[in-house]
Amino acid sequence: MNHKATPIRQNLRIILAITGKDILDALKNKTTLTALITIVFLVVMYKFLPALSSDEIPFAFLYDAGHSVYTQALEDSNTLNVRVYDSFAVFEERFRVHADAELGLVLPADFDQTLAAGGIPQIQGYVLHWVSAEKTEEQRLDLENRITAIVGAPVRITMEGGTLTMLPESHGGYLVSAGAVVVVMMLGMVLIPNLMLEEKATKTLDALLVSPASSGQIVIAKALAGLFYGLAFIVMAFALNASFIIQWWLALLAVLLCTLLSIALGLILGTLIENRQQLILVANVIMFPLLIPIFLSWMTDLIPAWLISIMNWLPPVATSQLLIFSFSEQPVLNQSLPRLGLLLAVVVALLAWEAWLVRRADR
Repeated sequence: MNHKATPIRQNLRIILAITGKDILDALKNKTTLTALITIVFLVVMYKFLPALSSDEIPFAFLYDAGHSVYTQALEDSNTLNVRVYDSFAVFEERFRVHADAELGLVLPADFDQTLAAGGIPQIQGYVLHWVSAEKTEEQRLDLENRITAIVGAPVRITMEGGTLTMLPESHGGYLVSAGAVVVVMMLGMVLIPNLMLEEKATKTLDALLVSPASSGQIVIAKALAGLFYGLAFIVMAFALNASFIIQWWLALLAVLLCTLLSIALGLILGTLIENRQQLILVANVIMFPLLIPIFLSWMTDLIPAWLISIMNWLPPVATSQLLIFSFSEQPVLNQSLPRLGLLLAVVVALLAWEAWLVRRADR
């Protein structure tokens, strides 16, 4: 039994030794360290970017349960931008699909009567589950003041029981999902190739190829080194955006597979390319068609449906969609499992290709 376990321990020792070396080399190399710092900046930027683009005139989804005479005044106001829906069912569905951090408002059936009697009408407010309590309270008070000024009498917005979750096809959280995929793809396609180019320059890779390490062990070790930094950024991104995620298993699995995919691409680029000038050119050529569809796939009014259907099955777009699914409480396994299968198949194919490239270089 011990004799059978020995090769396994030897393989692990070799793999972990190469992995540890690569992790430390990334921190010592100025180029890879700059790439790591840039990726940290992107993670933080995608978190706070929406806050920088807030409108001066607030937007609100509105359903008027009693056909109030004040609804038209709310629509015509230059201090408030509202979109009115004819039924609560449509209001709720549109809010869950299209809302970002805005509030939804439902005017009660007795809104006009309460105002006429000198009372304070209670407007039911709605918000998506990931919006912070501080942001919600800030918007609630702001809308109360604006609506009070429009109708000429005090109103009160209550948020109790008004938290809604997103639907699988929701647009809210799109920037978070897109940003996560961009960061993960950049990590693998910038960090890993630069690390391998440094090894080529110092002849470290040549030494590995003539060492007892096999091509498979080298590939696994470098993938693990990339995964080490990938997991660090995944933890950071999830910590900043944890409020979005409801289905954690789906979010973790999707980002893990996407990280492995980007690492595999980075290993292939690092093996095939001989200098950084080539890397910059080739990486840009590859990353543009991989990442731009993430943003184009949401432009359903501008892009033909058949083209969007094709883009939806590109691995980065599929990952972005899986993250959006994880922001909803609905599992939609019929859409999630095929996309997870696609990512897994592409990861296996790319790692197998990289192992073949390393084995050929060894010969």
